Amino acid sequence: MAEDETVYDFPKSLLEAQDELDEVRGELRKLLKKQPWSVEPLPAWTTHENAWRASSHPDSPGWDSADQQRIGKLRAREVELAPLITGHSFWKDIAPEERTPARDQLKHHRERTTAVAAKHLLPHVAVGPGRNQAPGSGRGGQPWPARHFTAPSAYRPGR
Repeated sequence: MAEDETVYDFPKSLLEAQDELDEVRGELRKLLKKQPWSVEPLPAWTTHENAWRASSHPDSPGWDSADQQRIGKLRAREVELAPLITGHSFWKDIAPEERTPARDQLKHHRERTTAVAAKHLLPHVAVGPGRNQAPGSGRGGQPWPARHFTAPSAYRPGR
Protein backbone atom coordinates (compact mmCIF):
# COMPACT_ATOMS: atom_id res chain seq x y z
CA MET A 1 0.00 0.00 0.00
CA ALA A 2 1.33 3.44 -0.90
CA GLU A 3 1.91 5.93 1.89
CA ASP A 4 -0.59 8.44 0.48
CA GLU A 5 -3.31 5.88 -0.31
CA THR A 6 -6.64 6.42 1.46
CA VAL A 7 -7.63 3.63 3.81
CA TYR A 8 -11.38 3.14 3.92
CA ASP A 9 -13.29 2.17 7.03
CA PHE A 10 -15.70 -0.38 5.61
CA PRO A 11 -18.83 -1.24 7.58
CA LYS A 12 -18.92 -4.73 9.10
CA SER A 13 -21.92 -5.75 6.96
CA LEU A 14 -20.01 -4.88 3.77
CA LEU A 15 -16.90 -6.79 4.88
CA GLU A 16 -19.01 -9.83 5.81
CA ALA A 17 -20.81 -9.76 2.45
CA GLN A 18 -17.46 -9.54 0.61
CA ASP A 19 -16.03 -12.40 2.67
CA GLU A 20 -19.06 -14.57 1.96
CA LEU A 21 -18.89 -13.74 -1.75
CA ASP A 22 -15.21 -14.76 -1.77
CA GLU A 23 -16.06 -18.04 -0.03
CA VAL A 24 -18.98 -18.78 -2.37
CA ARG A 25 -16.85 -18.08 -5.44
CA GLY A 26 -14.00 -20.22 -4.12
CA GLU A 27 -16.28 -23.15 -3.40
CA LEU A 28 -17.98 -22.73 -6.77
CA ARG A 29 -14.60 -22.66 -8.54
CA LYS A 30 -13.49 -25.89 -6.81
CA LEU A 31 -16.77 -27.63 -7.55
CA LEU A 32 -16.78 -26.59 -11.22
CA LYS A 33 -13.18 -27.78 -11.70
CA LYS A 34 -14.23 -31.30 -10.70
CA GLN A 35 -17.12 -31.47 -13.17
CA PRO A 36 -16.98 -33.09 -16.60
CA TRP A 37 -17.09 -30.79 -19.64
CA SER A 38 -20.84 -31.25 -20.21
CA VAL A 39 -23.70 -30.92 -17.72
CA GLU A 40 -25.67 -33.58 -19.57
CA PRO A 41 -24.22 -36.93 -20.71
CA LEU A 42 -22.75 -36.50 -24.19
CA PRO A 43 -20.50 -38.62 -26.41
CA ALA A 44 -16.88 -37.73 -27.16
CA TRP A 45 -16.14 -35.47 -30.11
CA THR A 46 -13.22 -34.24 -32.18
CA THR A 47 -13.02 -31.38 -34.66
CA HIS A 48 -12.65 -32.34 -38.32
CA GLU A 49 -9.22 -32.45 -39.92
CA ASN A 50 -9.54 -29.02 -41.60
CA ALA A 51 -10.55 -27.14 -38.48
CA TRP A 52 -8.42 -24.05 -37.83
CA ARG A 53 -7.69 -25.40 -34.35
CA ALA A 54 -7.86 -29.04 -33.40
CA SER A 55 -9.99 -29.79 -30.35
CA SER A 56 -11.61 -32.80 -28.74
CA HIS A 57 -13.44 -33.88 -25.62
CA PRO A 58 -13.84 -37.35 -24.07
CA ASP A 59 -17.21 -38.88 -23.21
CA SER A 60 -19.03 -36.87 -20.57
CA PRO A 61 -21.07 -38.78 -18.01
CA GLY A 62 -22.78 -35.49 -17.11
CA TRP A 63 -22.91 -33.79 -13.74
CA ASP A 64 -24.14 -35.53 -10.63
CA SER A 65 -27.59 -34.21 -9.60
CA ALA A 66 -26.33 -33.32 -6.10
CA ASP A 67 -23.49 -31.29 -7.64
CA GLN A 68 -25.94 -29.59 -10.01
CA GLN A 69 -28.10 -28.54 -7.08
CA ARG A 70 -25.10 -27.33 -5.05
CA ILE A 71 -23.77 -25.34 -8.02
CA GLY A 72 -27.22 -23.84 -8.58
CA LYS A 73 -27.45 -22.76 -4.92
CA LEU A 74 -23.95 -21.28 -4.98
CA ARG A 75 -24.65 -19.35 -8.18
CA ALA A 76 -27.92 -18.06 -6.76
CA ARG A 77 -26.14 -16.90 -3.59
CA GLU A 78 -23.45 -15.22 -5.69
CA VAL A 79 -26.18 -13.36 -7.60
CA GLU A 80 -27.74 -12.27 -4.28
CA LEU A 81 -24.45 -11.07 -2.76
CA ALA A 82 -23.11 -9.06 -5.70
CA PRO A 83 -25.85 -6.39 -5.61
CA LEU A 84 -25.66 -6.27 -1.80
CA ILE A 85 -22.03 -5.24 -2.12
CA THR A 86 -22.30 -2.91 -5.11
CA GLY A 87 -25.52 -1.29 -3.89
CA HIS A 88 -24.46 -0.87 -0.25
CA SER A 89 -25.17 2.55 1.27
CA PHE A 90 -21.43 2.95 2.03
CA TRP A 91 -20.76 3.79 -1.63
CA LYS A 92 -22.99 6.92 -1.52
CA ASP A 93 -20.42 8.61 0.73
CA ILE A 94 -17.50 7.83 -1.60
CA ALA A 95 -16.71 10.20 -4.47
CA PRO A 96 -17.21 8.56 -7.89
CA GLU A 97 -13.50 8.82 -8.77
CA GLU A 98 -12.60 7.08 -5.48
CA ARG A 99 -14.99 4.13 -5.86
CA THR A 100 -12.67 1.97 -7.95
CA PRO A 101 -9.72 2.15 -5.50
CA ALA A 102 -12.15 1.68 -2.60
CA ARG A 103 -13.69 -1.37 -4.28
CA ASP A 104 -10.22 -2.80 -4.85
CA GLN A 105 -9.40 -2.31 -1.18
CA LEU A 106 -12.61 -4.08 -0.21
CA LYS A 107 -11.83 -7.01 -2.50
CA HIS A 108 -8.36 -7.36 -0.98
CA HIS A 109 -9.13 -6.44 2.62
CA ARG A 110 -8.15 -9.91 3.89
CA GLU A 111 -4.70 -9.63 2.32
CA ARG A 112 -4.26 -6.14 3.79
CA THR A 113 -5.33 -7.33 7.25
CA THR A 114 -2.92 -10.27 7.06
CA ALA A 115 -0.04 -8.06 5.88
CA VAL A 116 -0.68 -5.47 8.62
CA ALA A 117 -0.86 -8.20 11.27
CA ALA A 118 2.32 -9.83 9.98
CA LYS A 119 4.14 -6.50 9.91
CA HIS A 120 2.96 -5.73 13.44
CA LEU A 121 3.76 -9.16 14.89
CA LEU A 122 6.96 -9.75 12.92
CA PRO A 123 8.45 -6.32 12.15
CA HIS A 124 11.84 -7.80 11.22
CA VAL A 125 10.35 -9.96 8.42
CA ALA A 126 9.84 -8.36 5.01
CA VAL A 127 6.28 -8.69 3.74
CA GLY A 128 5.93 -8.40 0.01
CA PRO A 129 6.32 -10.18 -3.29
CA GLY A 130 8.86 -12.95 -3.72
CA ARG A 131 11.64 -13.02 -6.25
CA ASN A 132 10.71 -13.39 -9.92
CA GLN A 133 7.40 -11.72 -9.20
CA ALA A 134 5.94 -8.32 -9.91
CA PRO A 135 4.28 -6.50 -7.00
CA GLY A 136 0.53 -7.08 -6.85
CA SER A 137 0.59 -10.18 -9.04
CA GLY A 138 -1.61 -12.00 -6.52
CA ARG A 139 0.60 -15.05 -5.98
CA GLY A 140 1.06 -14.41 -2.28
CA GLY A 141 4.78 -13.71 -2.52
CA GLN A 142 5.62 -17.15 -3.89
CA PRO A 143 8.25 -17.43 -6.64
CA TRP A 144 7.25 -19.07 -9.89
CA PRO A 145 7.91 -22.81 -10.03
CA ALA A 146 11.31 -23.70 -11.50
CA ARG A 147 9.69 -25.77 -14.24
CA HIS A 148 8.59 -22.56 -15.96
CA PHE A 149 12.23 -21.59 -16.43
CA THR A 150 13.68 -24.96 -17.44
CA ALA A 151 14.46 -25.45 -21.12
CA PRO A 152 13.58 -28.80 -22.70
CA SER A 153 16.44 -31.30 -22.53
CA ALA A 154 17.00 -31.06 -26.29
CA TYR A 155 18.11 -27.44 -25.84
CA ARG A 156 20.35 -27.99 -22.84
CA PRO A 157 24.04 -28.30 -23.66
CA GLY A 158 25.72 -31.55 -22.70
CA ARG A 159 22.60 -33.72 -22.89
